Amino acid sequence: MKRNSWTPIVELNDEHFPDWRESDLFALSNAMLGELGEFANALKHSRGGGTKAVAVTQADLVEELVDLWHYMVITLEILGQDEDSWADAVARKVKMNHDRMEGRR
Repeated sequence: MKRNSWTPIVELNDEHFPDWRESDLFALSNAMLGELGEFANALKHSRGGGTKAVAVTQADLVEELVDLWHYMVITLEILGQDEDSWADAVARKVKMNHDRMEGRR
């Protein structure tokens, strides 16, 4: 699996938004919710919802999730995380969830 989607996001923000590390977490949370809303809206249209039929591809849905990932990386960086510490946090949470599911057997 190809990795390192993190660094290009940080570099893009460093180049074009030099003060991004001082971004307000509340504003970033709203940006993430906005992107998630765009994903949900595209998914709704892909299932025939809305006032008119709109063709939505998987690529369209993925694009919305990429936008969400962009804001997640920015937020995680502001919270002092990097790609490695994030991977460690994910691994810990997956293990915790696994252990919880094993306890339900």
